[in-house]
Amino acid sequence: MATSDLNALLTKSPAQLTAHDVMAIAEAGLPEDAMTEFKETVPGGGWAASQELNKEGRDGLIKELVAFANAFGGTLYVGVEESANDPKRSIALKPLQQVGKLASVLETRLRDCVEPRLLSPEIVPVLTDPATGEGVLVVRVAPSPLAPHWNSCERRSYRRIGTSSQTISMLDIQSITLERARTSAEIERLFAERQQAFVGSRNDYSSRQARLLNIIGVIPNQPVPTDFAFFAIRCTAVPTLPITVANITARDDLKLGISLVLRAPDRRALSFPALTENQFFRPALRAWRYHRHEPARDGYLHQQLVRGDGVVETAFMQATGVKEPASLPIEYILTQAFGLLFALETFRVRTGMTNIPYEIELEIVTHGKVDVQYFVGEDQPGLLRFQQARTLFPRYLFEGRSRAAMLVDAIQNDLWNAMGRRVGKEIMSIQLDLPFMWEVVDWTPTPIQP
Repeated sequence: MATSDLNALLTKSPAQLTAHDVMAIAEAGLPEDAMTEFKETVPGGGWAASQELNKEGRDGLIKELVAFANAFGGTLYVGVEESANDPKRSIALKPLQQVGKLASVLETRLRDCVEPRLLSPEIVPVLTDPATGEGVLVVRVAPSPLAPHWNSCERRSYRRIGTSSQTISMLDIQSITLERARTSAEIERLFAERQQAFVGSRNDYSSRQARLLNIIGVIPNQPVPTDFAFFAIRCTAVPTLPITVANITARDDLKLGISLVLRAPDRRALSFPALTENQFFRPALRAWRYHRHEPARDGYLHQQLVRGDGVVETAFMQATGVKEPASLPIEYILTQAFGLLFALETFRVRTGMTNIPYEIELEIVTHGKVDVQYFVGEDQPGLLRFQQARTLFPRYLFEGRSRAAMLVDAIQNDLWNAMGRRVGKEIMSIQLDLPFMWEVVDWTPTPIQP
């Protein structure tokens, strides 16, 4: 198998791996490294005999996963024979019995024993024989922003050093803590940068629209008069650990925008102006950027950004003048937030970084009179207003698909709360067809990069 094809397999999300893929990995003679570990069976050999994960097996698997999380992240393959000589390499496939049950048991043991918890490790049983339930267990963990982790059941902590997972000292634990603190500071810097850029974008847009609408007293690039009605929405995603996508403008598959894939289970699509337009991205400094603003009395501004440091952002704003309130359909907000989730998961899959969690920030700014349109029941229109002119929502943590439904619900609950309402008889939440969204992500072909 060509090196480029093999690299593509190794960066695939574990959920996308097939029996053919794990066979290719097992037979390729791949060496173990700082981010790859092969095991022929569960440590202690207890799983094959009883299909229960004994203490030795539990602690042996947790050791590898905690070590990855405390270092650079990595992938554990259980059911792949490795060579006896160093550096150890994959030799052949050695499928485990009832690998689906093993995945379920391991997930429970991780929850019981690892502190603080690992952020959504990808635990995937890849069946090589569906009839018997045999297969390979593939577990991928991210370099964790919550590190250092430890096995509280064993009272030990580990870190991946070279090709082995080693017990670490208190000095090592302090070093990891300081390292993660620096990462947290960088996350805050990136969010502060995007907040400031949003201020500049909306001031520039609102002053242009005010001049177009002949609003008196406008100063270029400065906030407009208080009776001028407009709204602005920003949704930004920042990786919880540093990442780099080299030469991102060579990757046409990373021009990621709002998609028609956003729909409810009854196949109704969310309404949003940009869903009907072609989104033409242009290169920016280590980024792809989309910017649309056509001067018109009701012209809106729509921006999207995908950067090589992993930042993904969408922003939308519109103004109407002073004679009547600006109308903000609730779907515009939801489409921005949910569209970002889709773009973000697509970015993670296509860059092979599905193990990297993200923090998401939603900001909504209203100026003058802005009516948020929603519906009571099926056909009775309703109007609400935000309780604050600038609403910066608490951060959301996107760990992956397994928790996406909870994230969708949390965003909607917070949104209605910010307008003095709660989901219930009066306010009905929107249910996204998440399985369809993820199928679209996985079905989209990803060019293999040299």
